[in-house]
Amino acid sequence: MYVEEQAILDATNGGLDIILYYYPQARKALETREKRFKIRDERTPSASLKQVEDGNWLVTDFGDDQVPRNAIRVCMKEEGKTFREAIVILAGRYGIGGIKSEVNKPELEIRDALPDESEGSYEFDVKTEISKEELAVLGPKVTSEVCKKYNVYSLNSFTYVKNRKATITKTTSTYPIFLFDHGEWKKLYQPLNPEKQYRFRYIGNKPKDFINGLAQLRKAYEDSRTAQLKRQEEDDKPKDIEKIEEAIICSGDRDSLNVAGFGYYPLWLNSETAALSEGQYKEIMACVKTLYILPDIDSTGIRASLRLGMKFLDIRFIWLPDSLATFKDNRGKPRKDLRDYVELYPSISDFKKLVNVAMPLQFWDMVTREEGIKYYLNDEHALFFLHANGFGKIEYKNTKGETIFVRVRDNMVKEVQAEEIKDFTLNFLKDRYLPIPLRNVVRKPNQLSEATLKGLPKLNIDFTDFDQFSQYLFFRNKTILVTGSEIRELRPGDSNRFAWEEKVIQRNFKILPDQFKITRNEDTGLYDIEIFNYDSKFFCYLINASRVHWQTELEGRLDCKDEEFKRKYIADHRFSIDGELLNEEEIQEQKEHLINKMFSIGYLLHQYKNKARPWAVYAIDNKISADGESHGRSGKSFCYSSLNLFKKSVTLPGRNPEITKNPHIYDRVTEYTDIVLVDDADQYLPFEFFYDTITGVMTVNPKNNKSYEIPFTKSPKFCFTSNFPLRNSDDSTEARVLYTVFSDYYHEKTERNNYRQTRKIADDFGKNLFDDYNDDEWNADLNFFAQCLRFYLSIPSPRKINPPMKNVTMRKMLSEMGAAFKDWAEVYFDVTGNNVNTQIVREEALDDFTKATKTQKWTTNKFTKALKAFCVYNNYVFNPKALQNSQGRIVRKDKDNVAKDMIYIQTKPIDPVELADKGSITEEEKPF
Repeated sequence: MYVEEQAILDATNGGLDIILYYYPQARKALETREKRFKIRDERTPSASLKQVEDGNWLVTDFGDDQVPRNAIRVCMKEEGKTFREAIVILAGRYGIGGIKSEVNKPELEIRDALPDESEGSYEFDVKTEISKEELAVLGPKVTSEVCKKYNVYSLNSFTYVKNRKATITKTTSTYPIFLFDHGEWKKLYQPLNPEKQYRFRYIGNKPKDFINGLAQLRKAYEDSRTAQLKRQEEDDKPKDIEKIEEAIICSGDRDSLNVAGFGYYPLWLNSETAALSEGQYKEIMACVKTLYILPDIDSTGIRASLRLGMKFLDIRFIWLPDSLATFKDNRGKPRKDLRDYVELYPSISDFKKLVNVAMPLQFWDMVTREEGIKYYLNDEHALFFLHANGFGKIEYKNTKGETIFVRVRDNMVKEVQAEEIKDFTLNFLKDRYLPIPLRNVVRKPNQLSEATLKGLPKLNIDFTDFDQFSQYLFFRNKTILVTGSEIRELRPGDSNRFAWEEKVIQRNFKILPDQFKITRNEDTGLYDIEIFNYDSKFFCYLINASRVHWQTELEGRLDCKDEEFKRKYIADHRFSIDGELLNEEEIQEQKEHLINKMFSIGYLLHQYKNKARPWAVYAIDNKISADGESHGRSGKSFCYSSLNLFKKSVTLPGRNPEITKNPHIYDRVTEYTDIVLVDDADQYLPFEFFYDTITGVMTVNPKNNKSYEIPFTKSPKFCFTSNFPLRNSDDSTEARVLYTVFSDYYHEKTERNNYRQTRKIADDFGKNLFDDYNDDEWNADLNFFAQCLRFYLSIPSPRKINPPMKNVTMRKMLSEMGAAFKDWAEVYFDVTGNNVNTQIVREEALDDFTKATKTQKWTTNKFTKALKAFCVYNNYVFNPKALQNSQGRIVRKDKDNVAKDMIYIQTKPIDPVELADKGSITEEEKPF
């Protein structure tokens, strides 16, 4: 509803609220006598703020044009808008003129029904004329003459009888009621009812395929035909009967009445999505030369109109400008229909501009000549046809031309080549059995050339399929929206988020019941999981990949002599996280491993980049082995490469430690890449290389093209899989890593290990996961992934769910020590020897290590790090605090009175008296 200027000023303190919105610095002017403030960078404030007699506020910029402006004019100047545009902007921003239940309501009266009032009957008290205020509700161009022509009446009230009670609904100044009277049936229209579903009410038997306005169009044509025939009789010059120039299919009552106010013949179906039959189309075209369609510019309106246009190719489309959606109505929603448009642009000349450029989806012209029909490709119409079928171009920084052709269908975007676009057009003609001469014209090399196709519109596609608290996932039959509390289904095309074809899972999705429930003990911080079903095979695989105590359980049963019991137990516990032979701590540890993996999957599926969670997932094996020894085959790569189902990912060969020297390492990465998987990372791959990219801007240097930056918010997340722990485990690294740990449940039996058998993922299922699925198996897995995502989104930021870190830490310590150091230290610091629980000179120990291992001499810093790792690995204490001085060192003077740094490997509690008695420290050196 259009809002008057004074209503906006009255609702915003005479416009002061609006002025302060644009000039917040003007607030200080309210505290000064002169009421001056600065609009620009200037030495002396030159703008004044003044309240005039009518209570409204004015701004005068003496440093500019010195014109006093009220708040509406300030908005016009700062937004670069017309007066009506500014009115609409401000009404939407401040919610002025909106529908409110406490304001927009009728008067109700209930009484006993009279004897002659039958059950279910209606009575109408019709006003003699429609008021100016009521016409304004219908729209700026609606007149009483238009209402009369289309049988629209205003009511004082209507009475409805139900259960022998008569309810009388009376109009008020803020609640008009209209009646569309079609004789045998009627439609009640209450446009300001706050409950949208109650705005329409049909009375009588409404014809199924009724077309509003068709009777008026027929009458106009018959009147014109009769007049033409009469003129022909008078002139004695017979000629073809001229049809009505045009009719316009609209999306609803108010749009249609406003079109009629412009002088056109409107038609509107029972609903925006109702179909037009062949017979109805012929009936309309018997009356008019040109048929237009004027859809709403929301997804529903556009989709329905294009479906109609593809059925009847010569219907011309009147498109409302995209800029209309940038304005908000008084409910805060984007404006989308003709009534919204005419509130902004009420001039007939503006509307005629839209009509003049209306185009059909028929992309050829026909000219009848003596030799027959000649066909010509109409480039503008062809580009419109292609755009209507989803074709366009977008910026793509990894290509030299900086734009690529794409096709958008529902919520899916696919890159296409010029030849594919031309093939689509030819196939369209072929499928419609259109004439061969027309197809030959289109097939010519100069038609629909790449140069012509460059005229396709540049599409502004929002690939941001997430926000901080939600994530969209795209499937063949629907889109789902996942939050921390729910998984919600959306029909294709119902959301304004888009995904590349690679991210659209080419499977149908149906929501299933929850497969698990994860809870947290707020006292201990520990998580627990309750499993409801094992329908998802990927879930079952993930359970087994978390069974770090599988040998305790299963191999304990393998030694059982009762073969039948053994087979049954192992079969019944194929996917058991809480086996009978495990104690509570072991069960809890396995549950935590599983929950951590599910958390990491949800983290990678959520594309939002949170600076409080700037992690790279780092997946390693749980099995402890000597430095440099690789096991693998545990299913790490399979787990995270499976996310390719959902995400656009790039895989880097981590086995090559030299990849970080490649200046084009991210050549295949774009701002649309979701995950970079560094697979099978080598033990010497420098993780530090990825630091800045994981937590900041990513610089992409494509081959044969200029480099560019992807901001943190659009850059992909990282995932590493490796058979080796990170060699550097400082605080900077730990802050960037979300570890996941895989058991060796899946493993390869070799001569070098003590496994009894080889176990692969397919062994548990009798098939390869994903490759050999039926539809139900696919759906179960897809639901599991979506539920993992929901679980992750339910965890408040910045909380991180790490796996049990004992074996991770042990492997990191082995890596920091190295095999040579570990072998030397186990001898040198043997618990029965003389080098533990006593102070020894660090330099002497380092020399002994160098000579014993014949390695190049280490720095004292590297040697100290290895000593600390050795102590952590063996649960020893390195340099106990009780022995350290104020600088955190243990220092003794030798016989020459030279201070020496000491080391102390503590394997048992310290007894200060014993130390002093043994002479390990002097009385003066004791820090305790």
